[in-house]
Amino acid sequence: MTATDERRPASKQPTPTGHPSAWDIFTKWSRGGPWRRRLFALAVTLVVLGTVTSSVPSIGGAIEYIILKVQHPGAFDRTLPEELTSKSGVRVVERNTTLDLTGWKQTTSRDIQEGSKVSRGLSLTSFVLRKTEPGAKYFVHTVSSSSKAAPSIWCDSHPFRIVQANTQGSSDLRQWNVLVDISEEPDDAPFTVNLLVTFWNGFQKPSDWWGGFRILHSTEKAVYNVVFPPGLPAADVKFRYKDMTTKETVDLDPAKLAVVFKPGNGSVRKVTCTVDNPLPDRSYQVVWRWPESASTSQ
Repeated sequence: MTATDERRPASKQPTPTGHPSAWDIFTKWSRGGPWRRRLFALAVTLVVLGTVTSSVPSIGGAIEYIILKVQHPGAFDRTLPEELTSKSGVRVVERNTTLDLTGWKQTTSRDIQEGSKVSRGLSLTSFVLRKTEPGAKYFVHTVSSSSKAAPSIWCDSHPFRIVQANTQGSSDLRQWNVLVDISEEPDDAPFTVNLLVTFWNGFQKPSDWWGGFRILHSTEKAVYNVVFPPGLPAADVKFRYKDMTTKETVDLDPAKLAVVFKPGNGSVRKVTCTVDNPLPDRSYQVVWRWPESASTSQ
């Protein structure tokens, strides 16, 4: 699952998820007239010039971006309709997230200030969902980042669009709402939504050496995996949650989280924890320690 695969040829066959790719959609859509083919050329030009945002990081993504802009005017506006924020209409049967830090690199303060894309972190989440309201059209997932390099966001299972939220006060934390179109999914059976988010320049100082997930929907089970860089295994791994309402942080007992460690020379290369019936408005977190030498360099 990757957002940058530009070599896939056009095909009439659906993707393994059962949904056509952006390229497949464009191939069919472009038959409507020569101006649509010219629109493809414009999409490629935007990619080459770097004017397409990191939310659409490839030629295929640019095609998807153009199609969404044509089919859904206002799809990338900065405000989210009230009917989408008030209720989700879905229940999460299980979510399985892997935070892959194998692309992590030490960055400089200049890299961070300039928003250079140096150190990469991947967050891959598979949601098994069931509709709680017949006819529910969207599943809304929120992505947050304080990096000056905006994350890339992709869904390889369903059509989707991205709405950037307004910055809260003076905070440097930015948020994006991912609206996944689930209108074609059945009302009476579970289905899967896959999301891939690429973060940049994170985990660069001790206060940032943690990863986690926030519960926004009614959820039955959450599995969280962290894969550490090959040359930088973790030590002193702990677990906690932060109550987003009271801002209180509470330590969690690993014995109650079905924790699985993959050790290596006295340290941890991968950790998996499972939370049954996680509570809403909590951020469940895995905290670790790296050598001080891994902190941001000047």
